Amino acid sequence: MGRGRHKNHLKALLARLKRDESFAFALSSRLLSNVLVDPIIGCWEWQRRLNRDGYGQLAVRVNGGDPVPFGVHVLAWILFRGRIVRGNHHSHTCDNPPCCNPDHIESKSVQGNHDDALDRFRHTAWKTKKYYDSLGDRGAPGPDVPF
Repeated sequence: MGRGRHKNHLKALLARLKRDESFAFALSSRLLSNVLVDPIIGCWEWQRRLNRDGYGQLAVRVNGGDPVPFGVHVLAWILFRGRIVRGNHHSHTCDNPPCCNPDHIESKSVQGNHDDALDRFRHTAWKTKKYYDSLGDRGAPGPDVPF
């Protein structure tokens, strides 16, 4: 799905949640009924469909049309935190993609999210020797990163 199309679906979802309390309640119930809470680390692990990167997805019928897949961590943020900052990404502090606990999610700028992924070795660029070589000494990964 293209980014522009996703933004339109997100706007429609936010508008419907604002005007239809029963829809918001039903969506919250649907989300919470499909998580398993880890009692030790507190992650709300999504038990249904995951995308290819391991993030939970839930298809929501926004305006009576076909269901649209949304990341469950984004839905949890919307349902339990409310406001979305335009252009921000929602990243996990727990580094557990299936988690949708809003206490484990941060709203960050695109650059902040990118920097966080690099710092936590979750960015695909860290997995390639070519990337390190292009950085020279200023980007040496250290002895604990295998190649």
